[in-house]
Order: sequence, then structure tokens, then C-alpha cells
Amino acid sequence: MTFRSFEPYDRSNVNSFTLTGTELIKMAFDVLQIGVDGEEVQAEDYARALTYVNLVLRFLQAEGLHISSWFTGFLFTEANVDEYILEDVKATNQYYSTTLSAASTSPTTSITVADSTNMTVGDQIGIFKDDNNIFWSTISSITPTVAPAATVVIDDNTDGDVASGNDVVTYTSAIQPISRILKLSRRENLTNDVPLTMLSREEYESLPNKSDTGTPSQGYYWRAFNKGKLYLWNVPADSSYMIRFWYETRIDDIKDPENMLDLDRTYLPVIVWSLAEMMATPFGSSDAVYSRVKMKSDELLAQALSYDDEIESFSVDISGGR
Repeated sequence: MTFRSFEPYDRSNVNSFTLTGTELIKMAFDVLQIGVDGEEVQAEDYARALTYVNLVLRFLQAEGLHISSWFTGFLFTEANVDEYILEDVKATNQYYSTTLSAASTSPTTSITVADSTNMTVGDQIGIFKDDNNIFWSTISSITPTVAPAATVVIDDNTDGDVASGNDVVTYTSAIQPISRILKLSRRENLTNDVPLTMLSREEYESLPNKSDTGTPSQGYYWRAFNKGKLYLWNVPADSSYMIRFWYETRIDDIKDPENMLDLDRTYLPVIVWSLAEMMATPFGSSDAVYSRVKMKSDELLAQALSYDDEIESFSVDISGGR
């Protein structure tokens, strides 16, 4: 029997919550007793403190805490292509599907769809042709502009006939920077997921013939590559495959104090006290205050690192029937 736990743990409102940069800074100011007793904290103080929020997030990540968010991504494959730099290809956090409500004969730049609710001029649009490959183009106009049914004009002539009832997909949202992929599957008929085996680099390198084409059943993600690269095997035989993947992204720099961070509740104390420690000297706190805050932040960091070890994804094989 095999037990595998690759899914991200539940990030419901019980386990995580969202804060703005301003709220984190306010908590750190409270620790340092800045802004108490009627003392006014200026807007420039918050802007200055925002730099330290980003520094402390980088510091904690370097210490080994997984301060991350998790997303579902979708990759639309290309025929005979086995390597995908996910930031440079047709990959998205969300796609939308509809159907053609009228047959289209190639070549044409005009198609009629059953529902254009999620379509916007400038979107990438993928049209499933009768040979089951996807023809990709860009939406140049939608008439009428009120959904559902509409005539959609695309930038390029189709290169194959499209029957009424064929699927049409569009997407607008690009994926986030990826630190690691946790799970892969192949989505069939836009609804059903078939798991793909996640390979290590050693396992991928040992595959006997990497040029074999067919239906993808295994994948390897090379995160050390510049933008991250996903390898698929078998090599997709056509462009009809859609790969679904769970991925982790580290929290990026906060550019605006009102930017939101989705945080695991357990990490809040160590973030706040580490932020207070980093801000203490620049904001004029005494040596006594700095020493007290540092002692507490070190204690909280040790606790958070212990907790982080407990929630790491793991794989266990149990055999022998015992």
C-alpha cells in the first residue's frame, strides 16, 4: 500500500488569514511602543517601515520558513514539445471554457460562441479543431458586447475546420513565480484529472527514450533553471493536452502598504517580532527595548522552525501487509 501526501495542507480561514503590510507594521510599532500614549505615527514612517517588512520576509525565508501561498495552474501543451518554461508559455491560474454554437470552416477569423461571459478583447483564445488540436489566437472584437452568445473575431485565420459543439477556452491570469511544483495531473475533457507521476531529476534522466510521443504520464520540474522548467514524458503528441499543477510561490515584495499577504496564523508572531527587532534601532528604540525584542523574536523563530518541520510534505511507502 502507498500513502502519499503532496496536496498543500488546508488553508481555510482556520489555518490562515490575510493582513496588509500596514497592519503588520502597526503590530510591530505596538511591540516597540511607538504610537502609544497619543504619539502620532506619520505616513512616511509607514512607508519607511515597509522596506523592513520585505527584509524580514526575506530573512525568515532564508532561515527556512515556508512563508508561501499555493495556487492551481494550467499548462496548455504544444505538439512534440517536451520542455516548458512556465512563465513563457500558455500557462495560467484559471481558464474559462465555452462551446462553439456554429460550425466554422477554415480559414476564418470569425467564430460564434455559446457564451462570451469571461471573454475580453486581448485575451488568448484556444479553439479545439476537429482533429483535436487547439488553434491559438487573440481576441480582437466581441459582438454584441453583452454576453452570453456572441460573434468573436480573432487575429489569425484558423488552420482547420471547427464543428459546432467543439470546446473553446480563454485565459487572462498569468501564473505566479514558482518555487516548486507539488503535484501534476492531466485534465481530460476540461473536467477530469488523471494523476501524473512526479519524477526526480535522476528518475527523469534515466528514462530510456525522451523523444517518445504520446499521452503525458510523467513530469519533472527543474526549479534550478532560470524561470523553472517543466519536462513532460511522453512528449505530447498534439496540442490538446492540458496539464494541471499545484505549485508554491514565496511571498513577493510588498510594493504598497495595502498589499495583502495570505499567512499561516502560526507565523504571525515571529513575523511581527522579527519586524520589530529589525525596526528597533532605525526607529530610535533603546538598547534595553532592542534586547528584549530580540530575545523574544529568537524564541519565536525557533518555535516556528519546529512547526515548519512538522508540516513539510512527505511520502511514505508501506509494504509487506503489516
